[in-house]
Amino acid sequence: MNDAPDLVSVLNSTMYPELVYQILTGNDYAVSIADSIHKKRSIVAQQLYVLEKYGLIKKTSRDKAQHFEVDKNKLFKIAFEQVHPINPNEVFNNTITKKFLADLSKKRPSPSIDYPGIQKMMTADLELFTPELFTGCFVYCVKRKPGKSLASYLNEAHIVLLTIIPSLQHIL
Repeated sequence: MNDAPDLVSVLNSTMYPELVYQILTGNDYAVSIADSIHKKRSIVAQQLYVLEKYGLIKKTSRDKAQHFEVDKNKLFKIAFEQVHPINPNEVFNNTITKKFLADLSKKRPSPSIDYPGIQKMMTADLELFTPELFTGCFVYCVKRKPGKSLASYLNEAHIVLLTIIPSLQHIL
C-alpha cells in the first residue's frame, strides 16, 4: 500500500467518489462500505488508505470499531484550489444545477435531496460557502449521476454551490 497513486490520479479516478459518498451519508465502516458497493473488502481498504493518505478522510473510533469520516474542510479546499471549475458561463446550462434548483423550488423534502446538510440549508440561516454546504452539493451530484471521477463531482458541486447561493436567498 506504500505505492499509492498521486493526488491528480485520485481526482481523475472513478473509484473514490462512491467511498466519499458512502462515508458522507453515514455508511462509515469499511466492511459495510464494501458490502454496500459490492466490492472486495481488501480493495475498499486500499482505496480508503489512499483517501486517508491525502487527508480526505480520517479514522475515528466508536465502541471499539474503526469508522471513517470525511474531512469536509480538505474536500472543500481541494475543490476550490486544485480542481478547476467549469466556466461560470456554463453554470446555468449544467443539467445537475437545473435539477437541483427545480428540487429546491418545490419547497418540500425530495427523495433526491436526502443529505442532512441540504435539509439544514433549506431550513436554517444560510452561511455562505461552508464546507458542510459544499459536501451537501457533492453528495447531491454523486447521487444524481454515479460513475464519474472525483474531480468531475467536485467541479459539479462547486457549480451547484455557486448557483444555489443567490437562488436560495430568493427561495427562502
